[in-house]
Amino acid sequence: MRLRPMFLLLVLAILVSGCGRHNPSNATNTNQSEEVYKLTGYVVRNEATRILITSYTPNSKMNNDAVWVITKHKIELGSKVKVEFEGGIETSYPGQGIAKKIDIINEANGSTTSSLSRAHVIANALNKYQNISVPIIKSVEFNSNENNWSVILFDAKSNQPDINFVVQE
Repeated sequence: MRLRPMFLLLVLAILVSGCGRHNPSNATNTNQSEEVYKLTGYVVRNEATRILITSYTPNSKMNNDAVWVITKHKIELGSKVKVEFEGGIETSYPGQGIAKKIDIINEANGSTTSSLSRAHVIANALNKYQNISVPIIKSVEFNSNENNWSVILFDAKSNQPDINFVVQE
């Protein structure tokens, strides 16, 4: 009879010892390097303390990405940026992360005959379609024959067809 309570105590002790926390910072392996998450894309939303960056990669399984980036910097709507994040990214969609470093990528217009910048054209399209929840810029091209810009974008959170927005020079 006395063996049964002793056996139960032993099982309980084993279960409790297996429920501890794993703290990777106490790991003895110092060769582990922290993975840095980076994203290159367009600024499609601008708020007081954060910006929404989206990117499009054709012919890939997950062809778009979107992350709200917490930052103190004001970056122009439509700008192309490369963001390096501090720590991880929350996995909601759009994701959320804190900017460690933001580089603005200066994109050439692709044409010497255009007086508008690519960022300005994208900003015009985004301002026109503010009802899009998560705008993804698929392409931005200048047509020198017709003297206009074409911006193709879509909403990542809906099944609506692509929108082709044209800006006359």
